[in-house]
Amino acid sequence: MTEGLHDLKLGESDQQIPVTTSEDCTQLMLSLAQQAQHSLRLWSYDLDPRLTDSSEFVQAVRELAIRHPRNQVRILVLDPDRAVKQGHRLIELSRRLPSSIEIRKIMEDYAHVAQAFVVADERGILHRDLADRFEGTANFNAPLRARELTKLFDEVWQKSQQFSEFRRLHL
Repeated sequence: MTEGLHDLKLGESDQQIPVTTSEDCTQLMLSLAQQAQHSLRLWSYDLDPRLTDSSEFVQAVRELAIRHPRNQVRILVLDPDRAVKQGHRLIELSRRLPSSIEIRKIMEDYAHVAQAFVVADERGILHRDLADRFEGTANFNAPLRARELTKLFDEVWQKSQQFSEFRRLHL
């Protein structure tokens, strides 16, 4: 899968890309984050460090967040405990850039939603039906599917609370 990865352009490459391995998932998530110009929405079970705690991914998120004051990175996590305990780099970054990067804990009402996904600039997606598996699909220009996932994300976002452990206490 990684042979044609560099040819994929956010907002242009309209093809269903099968995702079968953690390497596929990691590379596609990184590429979406690196190409995003305005927004990134990430729905995750536990901020799996194999996918989201690499220096390259965190750097791509940082660059998106600081590129423009209106850019947004929003992250929903169902079970953030492990990520907090292990000092996940995205959590640390959100503490340094709280106006651009926000992480919220998904309400228990949505605990049954087993999927995981990323939406970049409301065009590119990486979707996995089961968050604990790497199999899924990606498409760098799927505005209709991206709109569906964004609608679900935003609905849950509005009902979710910022997890107090995501904020650093300044004493």
